[in-house]
Amino acid sequence: MKLKIDENLPAECATLLRNGGFEADTVVDEGFSGADDSAIAARLRAEDRVLVTLDLDFGNIRSYPPAEHSGIIVLRLRKQDKYTVLALMQRLVLALTNRTPAGELWIVEPGRIRFHAKTLSAADSVREVHRSWDRSLVDSQTMNLECDIK
Repeated sequence: MKLKIDENLPAECATLLRNGGFEADTVVDEGFSGADDSAIAARLRAEDRVLVTLDLDFGNIRSYPPAEHSGIIVLRLRKQDKYTVLALMQRLVLALTNRTPAGELWIVEPGRIRFHAKTLSAADSVREVHRSWDRSLVDSQTMNLECDIK
């Protein structure tokens, strides 16, 4: 899996992902710092990369539909200090070994991961599917999956 670390995250996030067996580049390393979100999204699609970011704008499924991307992972933290971000990234690495974010938006919080994807119903209408894995999945790798279909 190929991932891109946004400029709002420490470069060590890429190192954690690489140590977990993933290919990870940073927006900064590629000289894309300060680029508009839409330009970053276009680059991600062209490179077939999953974005990892703190930027809540990427959580807007109307602006960035999950089905049009290789995956978007938004970290939501009250404290965004380096230690807290890296601790959450370590848990994210574990989650990524169990599931791929392809075509999904993941909202990663300290206690859970919410998954948003687009699926087609029998009538071919698009609806959003929300799933949450609670802390036990990330901590002990047991599958406690809650599904709410709206």
